[in-house]
Amino acid sequence: MMQVMLQIPDSLHHQVMELAQREQVSLEQLMLSALSEKVSLMMTDDYLAKRAKRGSRDQFQAVLAKIKSVEPEEFDRL
Repeated sequence: MMQVMLQIPDSLHHQVMELAQREQVSLEQLMLSALSEKVSLMMTDDYLAKRAKRGSRDQFQAVLAKIKSVEPEEFDRL
């Protein structure tokens, strides 16, 4: 496992300590969780951007054209 030394502003440290105490976890656990969530979010954004590049508006329209035009059920109307 890798150790990282990190300098953070006092105000952020105070907030993180309060959150860790409130959640009843260690400072390290809270920071690892926050870092993991951020990395996951960024990787998801990258994945979706790559998928979007493969998309085609024409293909999307062709799929939509296959859907029958019918009125929604009464319970499903706005």
